[in-house]
Amino acid sequence: MCVWTARPDGEHRLVPDGCVDVLWFDDGHGWLCGAETEAWTFRLAPGRQAVGLRFRPGMAPAALGFTGVEVANRRVPLDQLLVGPDTRSLAQQLVDHPAADDRLAIVEAAARRWVAAPRRPVDTVARAAAHVAGTHGRLRVDELARLCDLSPRQLHRRCLGVFGYGPTTLTRILRLQRFLTFGAGATTADDRGLATLAARAGYADQAHLARDCRALAGVTPTTLLRADLPR
Repeated sequence: MCVWTARPDGEHRLVPDGCVDVLWFDDGHGWLCGAETEAWTFRLAPGRQAVGLRFRPGMAPAALGFTGVEVANRRVPLDQLLVGPDTRSLAQQLVDHPAADDRLAIVEAAARRWVAAPRRPVDTVARAAAHVAGTHGRLRVDELARLCDLSPRQLHRRCLGVFGYGPTTLTRILRLQRFLTFGAGATTADDRGLATLAARAGYADQAHLARDCRALAGVTPTTLLRADLPR
């Protein structure tokens, strides 16, 4: 979990990463951005400031009291999910304290309250993300289910509740993010080659990378690596 602040002027492309963001703009309006299964773009007028809280994959439902499938691929006004005096007070505090450091401190304090008193217990299937990351996306669903002490059907059902989609989609999203991480860190022409990056990230081959990149990000791998993505 982390807090962030930004002035996201212009148009931006957001690529699925498994995370859930809760954010507020400088006018106090808050939004929850559920986990995505395909890229989407947004445009904001110059000068708007946002402050937010990012939950790692699978962590938001326990802290905020909803299931992942309820908000997957949705941007929901925050007052529809976190209704109560704490939310209203928080929005007003952010309006009253425009300085970035103050706003970050306010959001961090709220995040600590939410995480300290989760509305639902953290499901053991949250371990699935760590298992997928640790094996470079090469785990079969039945192997992943066994590591989580679940049947494949139970794993799929619980992944819907925690992540908003099934384990196969989770694997694809985390693998694409690993490709982006390796691409950003490449320092030589050989390291930047798509075949090399595809193998390091866990793809069967470069064609596999291209198919997943088109499906999840809507662009080719080369275009995605060149994009100025919010990270």
